[in-house]
Amino acid sequence: MRRKNIFKFTNKTIRTVITVALLLVFVTLSISLISHIVKKLESKKKIVLAEYVIGELSSTGEYKESDESLFTKNLIECDGLNTTIKFNHNIKYSIYFYDENEEFLLNTADMESNYTEAPVLAKYCRVLITPKDDDQVKWYEILKYSRQVKIEVNKVQKYRNLYSVSEVDKAYDSSSSLNSTTLTTGSVCSSVIDVGSYGMLRIYVKNDCQFMLHIAGNDKSIDNTYINEASESYNVLSSTDTLGNYTVYELAITNTTRYIAFTAINGAQICVFGIER
Repeated sequence: MRRKNIFKFTNKTIRTVITVALLLVFVTLSISLISHIVKKLESKKKIVLAEYVIGELSSTGEYKESDESLFTKNLIECDGLNTTIKFNHNIKYSIYFYDENEEFLLNTADMESNYTEAPVLAKYCRVLITPKDDDQVKWYEILKYSRQVKIEVNKVQKYRNLYSVSEVDKAYDSSSSLNSTTLTTGSVCSSVIDVGSYGMLRIYVKNDCQFMLHIAGNDKSIDNTYINEASESYNVLSSTDTLGNYTVYELAITNTTRYIAFTAINGAQICVFGIER
């Protein structure tokens, strides 16, 4: 009796098996691709494809001619900044931060690790990359070194300051009410700022700026005036920290405080950040 060959496959069977296998592969790849796209869409971050040029940045964030390093040509908006360095890197890098007026704030030391979150007041940044074992970067090496640092920021950029005092928005007489209209010669004034929803204000003042901070209740009548210099007439607001060329002040907002306004001279670069109750 002749034994039946159970392993004998027809061409049709082979084609069916191959087709099913290809379909399974296609479905698996499609699901993986869709999952990847969904994750990208859900992510709040975006990768910055920055253009690098050969050169260096000085201690004050300005361009210096050099062929030992490379840096991002344009300023990068840096809300939600994350930088990731490759595991097998042969570079070190620094981040230079700038305020909303594109003035230099501060920079990090040479780093070989990841970095998260830009400092307060930083609206822009630049990345400086220095190779470890190459003291003369060539133009064709820019991509090799720049791809060793991944830069990510928030897709939606939000600068976090509550208010910037930079020009005459509303003049007033600090001896009476925020609604008055007398302005001291050489000063600039802020608009009246509603701070009723905040429990604390953090105020960043450029170091050469003298200011008067006026606090008022619901009727905008001034309750108190603070300054950043010694005086017999007004309370002195004590500094708590520094950030680059800025001095940091903090002010607790009481339940009776609703509005504030500034008068300032010497450039009047003041940024106010509100911290919710």
